[in-house]
Amino acid sequence: MQVPEGYSVIKEGKACCLYPIENQVFYNPVQEFNRDLSIAVITTYEEIWFKEKLNSVKGESGSLCLDKSRRGVIILEGLAATGLRSIRYAKELPYVIKIYANDCSKDAVDLIYKNISFNEVDPELILPLQEDCSVCCLRNRDKRFHVVDLDPYGTPAPFLDAAVQAVANGGLLMVTATDLRVLCGDLLEVGYSKYGVMPLKCPQHKELALRLVLHAIESHANRYKRHIVPLLSVCAEFYIRLFVRVYYSPSKVKESASKQSYVYTCVGCHSCILQPVGVITPTQKGYLNQSLCVVTALTHPIKGKKYQPAFGPTAPEKCEHCNGRFRMGGPVWSACLHDTEFVGALISTIQRAKPSSFGTYKRMIGQLTVIQEELSDPLYVITSDLAKTLKTPVISILDFRSALLNAGYNVSSSHCEPAAVKTNAPFDYIWDIMRLWAISNKAHGNKKVDTPGRTILQKEPTHTVNFDTHKDANPKSREEGLTRYQMNPRKNWGPRARAGKKLTSDEEVKKRKIRKDKNDKRACRAEESHNSA
Repeated sequence: MQVPEGYSVIKEGKACCLYPIENQVFYNPVQEFNRDLSIAVITTYEEIWFKEKLNSVKGESGSLCLDKSRRGVIILEGLAATGLRSIRYAKELPYVIKIYANDCSKDAVDLIYKNISFNEVDPELILPLQEDCSVCCLRNRDKRFHVVDLDPYGTPAPFLDAAVQAVANGGLLMVTATDLRVLCGDLLEVGYSKYGVMPLKCPQHKELALRLVLHAIESHANRYKRHIVPLLSVCAEFYIRLFVRVYYSPSKVKESASKQSYVYTCVGCHSCILQPVGVITPTQKGYLNQSLCVVTALTHPIKGKKYQPAFGPTAPEKCEHCNGRFRMGGPVWSACLHDTEFVGALISTIQRAKPSSFGTYKRMIGQLTVIQEELSDPLYVITSDLAKTLKTPVISILDFRSALLNAGYNVSSSHCEPAAVKTNAPFDYIWDIMRLWAISNKAHGNKKVDTPGRTILQKEPTHTVNFDTHKDANPKSREEGLTRYQMNPRKNWGPRARAGKKLTSDEEVKKRKIRKDKNDKRACRAEESHNSA
């Protein structure tokens, strides 16, 4: 088809979408990985959901009587922009019943209609809507979508409460957040006001960002007797992407507090301690004898659960390693970030497809393999940060991982950071590794007194550390040469500017002149102040 004047064409996957040259509708080409991954996740989820539905029907009736021709999912894309994602869903997902492509911008909705026609997609398959995302979710919550996709410009916080209500029982909620500056602790007050949590600025900030948003989603879901089960949680450069299933279960909601924790981080050496919000204690129940109206004990008492607040604080007033003070953040989601069984099925789904089906095929396989290897323990440590604290050269990751494995601890990489190491080893053993490595390499560290690094190095090691190379020190994903971490694909490839009309050359010159005049006045005032002083 002929491209209308004032538009360019975006080619991604099987979709060819019109995009206004004047940037009236937001589009970021770097998030192709986000869209590719979403298609693979929905495909895998639909297969699992359909099997669950078959099993439930078979269990109720004793025979398999579900009509396979009715197989498929109903999808709501709450912030559709150009409609590229919805069109890719329509053309690339094997089983789709209906896609609701919603955006509050009239320009965006008009463009979605044009792109549906331009791609020759069945107009009955995609229904464009123009309203606020939260209103759209609440208006349609009775029909309960199988999949709700939130990919906003910035924070998803305003839409989470409505989204958890609009998802079907066992449905899939997909959430993107690009406000990593807030989630990683640069703007603490903004993080608290948006998500109801206190972010922390520390080396583990990227994993904490995932856990902060998961906590926010869970807290919104709990208000409606619902809870979440994370399938996949991805930190990708300047944004995070979460895939969770939402279930209705008042009994499971009671367990929510045991999945949340506060985080104590030492300001000196960045050691972390978790403080659970709640604990579950097993109990033994009796039963009520209605004839006697008294509780009598059973021969084999029924096991029950008691939900209690956790004991604390788990962190001392001062850090035992460097005598630094602790900052407290959270609460955060402290349970598993991923469902390893689902991740394995997702990798199989991608491998079954042709590599040409996804523009980011290699990266998806590589990053998902790292996620599959990743330990569930929160949080990771970064070897360069440990060395920075001590003011010593950086220990090689192979030596560091070998020392942990030789001591019997579990070790893995983290998809959040290339230099990150996840382990269940305590921090006193981690610091012993660094002390003995510094001694063996004659690295004396920072000689200044009363610094965290000097305090740590002055203490005698209490453990024996073996630096011999362990057979499992090099992860399989690295040995196989997989594309584990994103390399910069192009210059200035980060978050794009918000949608809006571009300035003309005259407007740009005028804007620069105003900025120059302000800077000149500021410089004059500074000079006058200096002269008067």
